[in-house]
Amino acid sequence: MSALHMEKMNVLIVDDDKNLCKCLVKLLPWEELNCDAPEVAYNGQHAWEIMQSKKIDLVISDLKMPVMDGMELCRIIREKFTDIIIVFLSAYEDFSIAQKAMRYGVTDYILKPINLEGIESLKKIIGGAASVKGIQEWSHQLFGREYSDKIREALKGQNFTFFEELFVNLRKTDKASSLNACMYLLRILNEHHQSADKEKSDSLMLSDSFYEKKCRDLLAMNTAEERIQYVQEQYEKALQDAGDESRNAYIVHQTKALIEENYYLPECNVTWISGKLYMQPAYVGRLFSKKTGIGLAEYIVECRMKQASLLLRESNVPVNEIAAKVGYSYSNYFTRAFRNRFGLSPSEYRQKHGKKA
Repeated sequence: MSALHMEKMNVLIVDDDKNLCKCLVKLLPWEELNCDAPEVAYNGQHAWEIMQSKKIDLVISDLKMPVMDGMELCRIIREKFTDIIIVFLSAYEDFSIAQKAMRYGVTDYILKPINLEGIESLKKIIGGAASVKGIQEWSHQLFGREYSDKIREALKGQNFTFFEELFVNLRKTDKASSLNACMYLLRILNEHHQSADKEKSDSLMLSDSFYEKKCRDLLAMNTAEERIQYVQEQYEKALQDAGDESRNAYIVHQTKALIEENYYLPECNVTWISGKLYMQPAYVGRLFSKKTGIGLAEYIVECRMKQASLLLRESNVPVNEIAAKVGYSYSNYFTRAFRNRFGLSPSEYRQKHGKKA
């Protein structure tokens, strides 16, 4: 699963040399560089017309062209667009002009005629621009509602892969963006715990002061890497805890099912149940008590008493037979347990609550 959708970059090649344009379109690995197939214009005016109808992220332009040259194109681009990356193609004799163009925010220049070294330089420039654009988009998307929902879903689904990719991308952002993202991620994590652990009133995660403390800890750290690592560890712990929680819930569910299906067996006790689960009796007992609020042995007795009371109310089965049907080998033990539970002996209970003849 991809953590974020990165849009491809739109490139515009501007040069009156049609053969050069064809070569650049053919030789550069646009798909690999995360770019759509480039637009082509043969002068500055044509390029400007294309830019009115299509969003362009990077312009590769010659300096000397008819109708409108590269310098004028660069000037009008900067009047309207501040974030478009511009690369000039410059012959040796035009180098001084290319230097002047730097004041318009030209990112780089490539010397003409373009050889294999020039192609490699262009690949690096385009690849770097695509990476910067992708990370900027990622940073903006991170704070959007749609992606926040994806983070919450990934937490619930224990999607470790999603978060591995998220933190890889986060490490590529600038320091300020990474700090804002870290604080935002802590807030989402806190909300996740508040939602998941409402029944745990003693949980620190239920308190906003917990979130504030984590943010203070974050701000006290010196580097972006420290902060990112800190938040990543918080998420990894949450995912691990969620996994443990799911496993524990499953154990309790299985324990209840075993008891409800086998309460009538005399050997159905804590040790027998734990053996069926291939776990230690003490661990199963503690876990069951923690999750249900009732002891495991007590739950077994409760299941037996529930069925015994039903038989006493709805049937004429003798008490000693009812005792055997609910897992008691000796009826006197059954009578004692029943009286402890209902305050009446089985016979008294039947007389009071049983069907009238």
